[in-house]
Amino acid sequence: MLIIGVMLFKHFGLLKEEFGRMCSTLITRVTLPALIFITLIHAEFDWDYTKMTLLLMSASVVGLGLGWLIARAFRVDGPGTAPVILTTGFSSSSVLGVPLISELYPGDKQQVVDAIVSSVLGMAPLVITAGTMIALYYGAHCLNPKERRKAVLS
Repeated sequence: MLIIGVMLFKHFGLLKEEFGRMCSTLITRVTLPALIFITLIHAEFDWDYTKMTLLLMSASVVGLGLGWLIARAFRVDGPGTAPVILTTGFSSSSVLGVPLISELYPGDKQQVVDAIVSSVLGMAPLVITAGTMIALYYGAHCLNPKERRKAVLS
């Protein structure tokens, strides 16, 4: 019903392109952070998060390796390699995972907390470090490999 409603609104000119961008910004900058914050207020933290974090980090590293192999197998060159590697290695729990888990377990806030904490602890450090390095290395296609390594490590 929602899709049909949106299609009708768009057909009659009631929805503009700017509205989609505004909704996207509202969801990612207001709604999702509020959902995460409200859920974490009631959280009970446990040392088992360490196991989940290490497991998620390991899975991400394996995914990054698979992404690199996929890029090589399909002969993706230059700046196109980074998106293949990064999307294979990293997931975005905030876009789909947290809302999905909160709907699947409406009365169990601990399930949502587990997803948030494991995602933040397991993904964020790798995205900030390895993800940035991969994007810099493959995005600097005008440099030779030695200069790219130097740019990434500086």
